[in-house]
Amino acid sequence: MTLDEMMQLAADQARRTMVGTKAELEPLWLLITGKGDVEIFMTPWGNTREKHLIIETMRDVMREKRCTAYSFLTEAWMATIKGDEAKRPYDGPPPSERPDRQECVVMMAANKAGEHRYQMFETVRGVDGTCAELRPSSKSEEQWTGLFDNLLDDKRRAS
Repeated sequence: MTLDEMMQLAADQARRTMVGTKAELEPLWLLITGKGDVEIFMTPWGNTREKHLIIETMRDVMREKRCTAYSFLTEAWMATIKGDEAKRPYDGPPPSERPDRQECVVMMAANKAGEHRYQMFETVRGVDGTCAELRPSSKSEEQWTGLFDNLLDDKRRAS
């Protein structure tokens, strides 16, 4: 399965789960094992500490299964830093605590060869809270990285 196919599966899952509903999207991993099997894990967390534990656990699972590729799908908050904020290391509140935050869906895929794919969708909700649309974000075009990236790289540890 290619990274592009993994990304399409993630986008389809996000739409099936969210559009037309008030449902939340649980963090979801798709792993391609060294044997070529596909395994799916759902890993909800309640706080930052649990998120970091899950990242390390998934890294260990991928190593044990000799994974060749994986994808990750989750809901998140994003915020854009502008002006002087963008010129220095950011030390403000996380996006989830900023008044200008935007709900979004983030997905990424990576393989052992070092290839990566990223996509972000802005969540558009109706007045009743139902997800009306997952709109592709222009921020998807930017190269980005994060806690869930490079987990197949044994030299990098999630921070």
